[in-house]
Formats: sequence, C-alpha cells, structure tokens
Amino acid sequence: SINREGLKRRGFSVESIAALKRAYRVLYRQGNSLEAALALLETERDTFPEVARLLDFVRSSVRGIVR
Repeated sequence: SINREGLKRRGFSVESIAALKRAYRVLYRQGNSLEAALALLETERDTFPEVARLLDFVRSSVRGIVR
C-alpha cells in the first residue's frame, strides 16, 4: 500500500493521499491491464498533480513496473 504516514509528514493533503490510494488500487489491485489502469487514472490527472506525476513516472519507465 502507500506510505500514508510519510505522505502526511511531507505535507500532502488528505484529498491527495486519498487520490494516491485510489490510484494504487487501480494500478495494483483491480486486475486491469496497465494501459486500462492508466486510462482510468487519466481522469484524475488535472485534479491531482500527485497522480499526474505517478502517471508520468509509469509511462516514462523504460523497464516498466512490477505488478
């Protein structure tokens, strides 16, 4: 799961932490393909810059992510 306490200590808002938790679930727990998960998360890109950063990281990864 995400490091909620670490995010709180770093000053992330409750809404941002919740958005990152939802993004984690979509990427790792719902059984979607990577492309389908990224498409689902694209809707939160404009609202939460933290989710946008996660999406950019996954898309720019040369080796991919472990799921």
